[in-house]
Amino acid sequence: NQSREVSRNDFTTDFSYRPVRDIEVGFKISAGRSVDNYPVIPTTVNTNSVSLRINFSFENSGRLRLEMERTELTSSSNSYNIPFEVTQGNVIGKNYFWRAFFDYKLASFIQTSLSYDARIQGVSKVIQTMRAEARAYF
Repeated sequence: NQSREVSRNDFTTDFSYRPVRDIEVGFKISAGRSVDNYPVIPTTVNTNSVSLRINFSFENSGRLRLEMERTELTSSSNSYNIPFEVTQGNVIGKNYFWRAFFDYKLASFIQTSLSYDARIQGVSKVIQTMRAEARAYF
């Protein structure tokens, strides 16, 4: 059954600080509640999330961005069939994410980028993805 009646309330605050010109640090806190009112017994999922990010800039040549995030979902329902719209792609329990992005310009016409993404959702194993790219402009 694909019928849903989802309502969501969130509170998010994001702080950023630049101690020096080439470094920026950010901290984000989020809390929310999703309710799917369509079933006979509504499904409620509470979410809380904390993330930290750091940006390093290399003058006129590139940047490095590191991110870490922890998201926890709790549910009042015993159902294992909670809609994607309610969980926003996460699983019930603790979800951890790590991300790293590196962009660097080797010359005025050659640019490289590297990204790394890792996550642990609930009690599953670590899922890792890495991508590298080089572009030449003619």
